[in-house]
Amino acid sequence: MPVNLLFLIFLVVKVVVACVFLGYASVLDVRFRRVCNCVWLCFFPLALGLSVFEFLFFGYSGVLFVFGCVLPAGFALACFYIGEFVCGGGFGGADAKCLVCLGVLFPFFPGTQLVGFVLMAFGMGSLVALCVMAYRRKGVHVKIPLLPYIFAGFLILTLGVFLSLLF
Repeated sequence: MPVNLLFLIFLVVKVVVACVFLGYASVLDVRFRRVCNCVWLCFFPLALGLSVFEFLFFGYSGVLFVFGCVLPAGFALACFYIGEFVCGGGFGGADAKCLVCLGVLFPFFPGTQLVGFVLMAFGMGSLVALCVMAYRRKGVHVKIPLLPYIFAGFLILTLGVFLSLLF
């Protein structure tokens, strides 16, 4: 499948932007267990601008584009409120804001119009986090930051997408 070179360059720019913000937020989450809102206030407008440019320039379907942006946002808010009020924590505000920003930046699987790219990245990160939690000692309550695992899931999924686009 031939890939448009301009599209590939634009995709690399989006991935680099996501990696910069996710990497910084992951470091803050691990070190301080808190991510400043200024990270998301910088990431969200940049993600929205890049996505609007992609929508206008590459001609995606408007309904699918909006659905692709809203689906991860709704999922993130549902996880946050269920985690906070039903389970007593576990899914923080930074995790939810991360998924919202990633959902706006990547409303589709790159190169297709299939929604759910961010949910797949979240799922991959959650699997990694569950594996780490399985190795902790029984009876010891340890808070594990989820944001670095979302970042790891994003990197794994992005690598797979790049390999599928190139080969």
